[in-house]
Amino acid sequence: MKTAKAIRRTGNLYPDFESDLKELTEYLDNTGEVCAYPHSGNKIPVYILGSSTDSAYLAAKLGLPYSFAAHFAPAHMEEAVRIYRDGFQPSEACKEPYVILGVNAILADTDEEAQRLSTSHLLTILGIVTSRSDGLLPPKDSKEEVWRDYIAAQKVPHFGPVAFDDEKFIGREKAIVNEMTAVSLIGCKESFAAQLDELKKRVEIDEIMVNSFIYDKEAQIYSLRLLSEVMKKNF
Repeated sequence: MKTAKAIRRTGNLYPDFESDLKELTEYLDNTGEVCAYPHSGNKIPVYILGSSTDSAYLAAKLGLPYSFAAHFAPAHMEEAVRIYRDGFQPSEACKEPYVILGVNAILADTDEEAQRLSTSHLLTILGIVTSRSDGLLPPKDSKEEVWRDYIAAQKVPHFGPVAFDDEKFIGREKAIVNEMTAVSLIGCKESFAAQLDELKKRVEIDEIMVNSFIYDKEAQIYSLRLLSEVMKKNF
C-alpha cells in the first residue's frame, strides 16, 4: 500500500515542490518508507534550479546549492542570488551558499566572428517567441539581418520557464528576445573575460553553466576550447 501511494500522482497543476523534493531526497538517501532501486543509497547531490525568486527562497531554506537560469530568464537574476545568499541556512548538503549561473557563451578569434556566430542563438530564441520550431539555424551575417525579415508573433507562445504576458507581448518580439538573451558573453577571449568580470561585479557566483547555441560543430568546439582557456585564468 505504501508503494502504491508513492507512485500515485494527480493532475494537480500546483504541486508542493518542497514536499516533492523531500520525497525525492528520501528515495536517493534510502530514508523513506519506500525503497527505489537502483538509486537508493547512492548519495546523489541535489541542486535547486530556478528562474525566479521562489526557487531562491527554497534553496536558501533547505541549504542546497542554487543554479539560476540567467541564460534565458535573467530578469530576476540579481534579486534571486541576493535572496539566496542572504537567507541561506547551512545544511549537511551544503555548509555555505553556492551559486551556479547559467550564461550564454560564444567565443571566437574576433569579436566580429563571435557576434556572427551568436545570430544562431538569436534565431533560436526568436523561434520560441514567434512559436516557430525551426531548430538551430545557420548564422546570419549580422544581428540586423536577423530582424530584417522575420515572422511576427500572432499569439503568445507557451514556454514553461518564462510566463509571457499577452498584453505586453505581441509587437514586442525584439525587446523580449533582447531581454531573454541579456546575459550573453560574446567575443574574443579578451572581450569575454572583460564581460565575465562585469557580470561577477553584479552577482556573486561560484560557477557558471554554459549554453552555446552555435550552428557549426567545429566552431562550437573551438568556442568551448577558448572558453576553457579563459576560465583557467579568470575563475
